[in-house]
Amino acid sequence: MSSSPRPNVAIVSPYPKADPGMKFGMNLLLWTGELNDELMPVLEMIKSTGYDGVEIPLFNYDLDYQKAERPWT
Repeated sequence: MSSSPRPNVAIVSPYPKADPGMKFGMNLLLWTGELNDELMPVLEMIKSTGYDGVEIPLFNYDLDYQKAERPWT
């Protein structure tokens, strides 16, 4: 049985390639409802994993988020 040569066919994905300008973030609601110092290891882990930013839950309006130090930036 002789086999015929395979046709030269390009495989095209139906999904577009990711935009190199696209950024990915993580929502901190997976860990907590408010930002505090105990979250620093979590923020470092998120950054080392490759995420570009985090979404901070703002349920406690008494916290001064402007004064928070941001060593993860």
